[in-house]
Amino acid sequence: MNIKVDFEGHGRAVCECDLLVPPEEGDFVVAIRRIGEEVGRITDVGKHLSRLEPKGRIVRYATTQDKIRWQEIREREITSLQLAKNRVIHYGLPMKIVDVEYDSEESKIRLFFVSDERIDFRELVRDLAKHLHCRVDLRQIGVRDYATRLGGIGACGRETCCATFLKEFKPITLQIAREQNLNLNTQKLSGLCGRLMCCLMYECEVYKEASQYYPEIGSKAKTVEGEEVEIVSTHIYQNCVTVKTVTGVMKTMQLSELGMKNPPFNE
Repeated sequence: MNIKVDFEGHGRAVCECDLLVPPEEGDFVVAIRRIGEEVGRITDVGKHLSRLEPKGRIVRYATTQDKIRWQEIREREITSLQLAKNRVIHYGLPMKIVDVEYDSEESKIRLFFVSDERIDFRELVRDLAKHLHCRVDLRQIGVRDYATRLGGIGACGRETCCATFLKEFKPITLQIAREQNLNLNTQKLSGLCGRLMCCLMYECEVYKEASQYYPEIGSKAKTVEGEEVEIVSTHIYQNCVTVKTVTGVMKTMQLSELGMKNPPFNE
């Protein structure tokens, strides 16, 4: 079964669990992920998680020693993050350190940063290795990856897709919004990362397929009663269009009123 686990400071992830006694919400467990063993708290055990690809494996319930050890690592991560930020300021580098991870043995630290340009950070790495007494790995990530690591609540009121189930980021353009007749207000169409929301892709193909069954916006059409109208907008899920009559009156009409058939997927 799949279970969602909250790893304090390391985000949330769906993990595979084969324990004989299934954990419940609120239980603390030890899971193996990309950096080794991590302690986390169960936040969801619903069956709906079965369709998601696990990004870790739960190996046992967390003991008191596990929790203490993990808390020590988190405190060291917080201290190291602040140190790294201070050293970046010291060297005047155009980069922003946004996250940090120690492996389970604390022999290596990964520092994630965002920047608009390529940076020579070799001197910074040597400096940090001297202060932190471990191997240092600096990794540049994009703003969408940054949002994935932070997580958050989207405009829909749900946890962001990138922090839950998305495996890859597809390019999103304003043309995708145009094809869905959306208001081209980039502020309303942007996610927490500042880029166009990934969910704009979800219904894009449906709109593309439906467009061939609808008259073009701005085109002229005649109703079955012979009245000439201009197409103002389309509403593919209601099988109707908004039209403007020759007298300037706006009204909504079904496709059948224009002598057109409904798309096959809406019949």
